[in-house]
Amino acid sequence: ETSDIEVMAMPAARVSVELTWRDNQEVDLDLHLVLANEEDHRICGDDDCFWGNCRQNCDSTQCREPLTWFGDTPFEGPNPRLDSDDIDGPGPETINLDEPMNGRYRVYAHYYGFVNEATDPMSAVVRVLLDGVPVGEYRRVLNRNQLWRMVDIVWQDGGSL
Repeated sequence: ETSDIEVMAMPAARVSVELTWRDNQEVDLDLHLVLANEEDHRICGDDDCFWGNCRQNCDSTQCREPLTWFGDTPFEGPNPRLDSDDIDGPGPETINLDEPMNGRYRVYAHYYGFVNEATDPMSAVVRVLLDGVPVGEYRRVLNRNQLWRMVDIVWQDGGSL
């Protein structure tokens, strides 16, 4: 006899942003997720999740205090975490939010040109998933030290781009 089995799977992260690149696997592109509810939302600022404050188990000589947007527990619930930080290509770099609070989250990619002397343009791809479902894919060629602001995620009890 045959039977049907239906499985309902729900990812741990309700918001997931992934950056990949190709062309040169020795360069470093960085993913940033900024809480953009406030007027002053700079990358590498206090409201930006990036390699310097969102990696678990980061060496304290390289990283700042862990980022907490909401509450006191970093890397959990409504606070972001950088689950994958690739410094020598081709990614992915992945930032996740398990239980996002209502608000605006801005996504950036940065071609971090201080790792080596490569000057090759990089083909960057950013994917946004909400509740495990791909909702956006963005592509752009980045030059060394270039910053790319690509999308805002507006989370209002379910999320949208």
